[in-house]
Amino acid sequence: MVFGWAGPADDPAVPRASGVIGTSRARKNCLRGSRERIVVRRGPPAGGLNPCADDLVLELNMNRTAVVCTSIASLAFMGAAALLTAGPLDPPAGPVAPSYKTLSDVEPRTAISLANTPGDADSVYRISQPGSYYLTRNIVGQAGKSAIEIAASGVTIDLCGFEVGDSGIANRPAIIASGSLSAITVRNGSVRWKGGGGIALSSGTGARVEHVLVDGCGGTGITVGTAAVVSGCTVVASNGAGILAVSQARVEQCSTSQNAGTGVSTSQWSTIIGCVSTANAGNGFSVGFSSTVEGCSSSGNTGAGFTMGPGSSAKGCSAGQNALDGFTTETGCSLTDCTASFNDNDGFTCFNSTLTNCAAYENQLVGFAISGRATSCIAVGNGQNGFASNSGLIADSCSASSNSGDGFAIGDDSVLTRCRGIGNSGDGAQIGTDSLVEGCVFNTNTAGYGILVTGSANRIQNNQVASNLVGIGCTGTDSFVVGNSARANTTNYSLGTNEYGQIVVNPGAGFTTSNPWMNVAY
Repeated sequence: MVFGWAGPADDPAVPRASGVIGTSRARKNCLRGSRERIVVRRGPPAGGLNPCADDLVLELNMNRTAVVCTSIASLAFMGAAALLTAGPLDPPAGPVAPSYKTLSDVEPRTAISLANTPGDADSVYRISQPGSYYLTRNIVGQAGKSAIEIAASGVTIDLCGFEVGDSGIANRPAIIASGSLSAITVRNGSVRWKGGGGIALSSGTGARVEHVLVDGCGGTGITVGTAAVVSGCTVVASNGAGILAVSQARVEQCSTSQNAGTGVSTSQWSTIIGCVSTANAGNGFSVGFSSTVEGCSSSGNTGAGFTMGPGSSAKGCSAGQNALDGFTTETGCSLTDCTASFNDNDGFTCFNSTLTNCAAYENQLVGFAISGRATSCIAVGNGQNGFASNSGLIADSCSASSNSGDGFAIGDDSVLTRCRGIGNSGDGAQIGTDSLVEGCVFNTNTAGYGILVTGSANRIQNNQVASNLVGIGCTGTDSFVVGNSARANTTNYSLGTNEYGQIVVNPGAGFTTSNPWMNVAY
């Protein structure tokens, strides 16, 4: 089998190529005899020449078997290939140097030690230069000192899974940044510091705290300044707030529990995502002006589940079994897909806010004590009213059922459209002054009214009321009641001196009355 041509050594006209080794059918005559020969061809046979003339013939004393021949051919091929491809036998001049990189080359950083980062009167270790630092062992606190004091911007500390701890003698935070510093990062370890706060980076900007457990600290667990990020941290049983951040903070995937203050507290323009806050002595979450909370859970706190500053928003959050309200918002807030259940006060207490697809279940007081707008919200089984508003509520496609008070207790200047109040212990809906109730269904509120109008100048139209104590009743004056249907109430209509359309009782099939404002009783 021919693999290539190298060209004869004595023929410069033939171009040289890679060497070839193999046996050729044309040379089978050369392989006869008592010995096997392997031919290394150096060039093509010239016409009329002995076909073996230009070959280098290797003769091997061996038995003539197919297996051995094959092995010899393979060995010869590998040996010739090695001769053709091997590099120079002489090494390059000079000493032999390693080609690998050390860990310091790959990730240059400095161990925190007395030699590299000596402390002072306030600290066990003090970092005074920018750079990357790491622990090589646990740190044990000393009286009146922080474990690590950071005195330069641009410092990253990797705790490397070690613990910073003391027995209560420090009276200072475990890790503290002194001065208005920036770009400080602390990550990957635990802090158990009974003598003071855990990680205190509040005086600067752009701090990061990542994947740190803070447990049983004597003050606030984690404190960060402006534009900080706290990610993947757990703060338990601190004698203060769990996580406290100034404005423009981002807190994500963190857990706070059993702290003496609020679980997570931030100032204005902050974002909290995917966090859990439980059994804290304050609120679960407190956020300032124009902040965002998303995918968070707050339960078992002594305060409210969530308190939110003006213009803030919450989405996909839940508040359960808190001692105060589930959600408390100031003006201009937006809540979407949020749930409040089994709280000791109201589910939602919201002033001039917008609620969409929210639910209040089994709260001790009111489900929704709100003003503003509620769309597709549900109140079930609350200890007082399902929805309550002093004034200014617009509720569309909302439902209140099985509440111990009224389904809707709506004050002045409100609008109810396409709502339903079913099986409440009080009225389906109770209305104040200058309000509109249209296209709603209020049934089986057996101890009260389907709709009770206590004020004046309201418009009640195109509603259905059934199986209530009274279908529609008006104790005020000057309201306009038209186009409603009442069925199987103990009393279908009790309208007093208000303005109302003709009441047609049992109009029957194909009724022909021409009064477009009529109310129907059947």
